[in-house]
Amino acid sequence: MSVVVACTPWARLRGLIGRPRDDTVLVLAPCRSVHTFGMRCPLDVVFVDAQGRVLASYADVPPHRVVSCPKAHIAIERFCAKGALPPAGSRMELDFQTEGKQR
Repeated sequence: MSVVVACTPWARLRGLIGRPRDDTVLVLAPCRSVHTFGMRCPLDVVFVDAQGRVLASYADVPPHRVVSCPKAHIAIERFCAKGALPPAGSRMELDFQTEGKQR
């Protein structure tokens, strides 16, 4: 599995668009909303707060949709895959730092 962190506005906007469909996991920070416009396949999306608590999980989000979670700090997306997503209320250990101004 490859993990990519998207911290700039352009990187967050692009998301997984144009990437090969593989086991890449994209961490978008900060992020409260994810779109699937321009995607050709569905995505799995998990929203996490600043303390690593899973707020919402969306499996199999089809193209041309928007999912959001107003209290989220981070969104994690992957191409739709077999395997369970973490349920709301569970904790994730996220060990990375972002630099620069965040809005």
